Amino acid sequence: MATILSKLTLTDETKKAVAVDKTKLRREKVVANLLEQADIAKAMIEGNEYVAMRLVEDENGNSVETQKRIKKWFLTTAALSGFYKYATLTKQLN
Repeated sequence: MATILSKLTLTDETKKAVAVDKTKLRREKVVANLLEQADIAKAMIEGNEYVAMRLVEDENGNSVETQKRIKKWFLTTAALSGFYKYATLTKQLN
């Protein structure tokens, strides 16, 4: 035990906190939410129900998948679903 402790060196340096760009974090969060909304819209166009899952710890500390509640950010009309099909098609072509 003493040989292990003798190999260690002590310093008075501390790790500096990494600067977090809050604007970048917010942009990434918005982009993730927009992608999720696109998945919801695709599922609606195909006639399926979109179910998002998230990991939550239970009282024993185990990770359990639960359903995540998501609200739509768009209206459901025939014109908008046609527009979404056109927008995704043009995006894939470019």
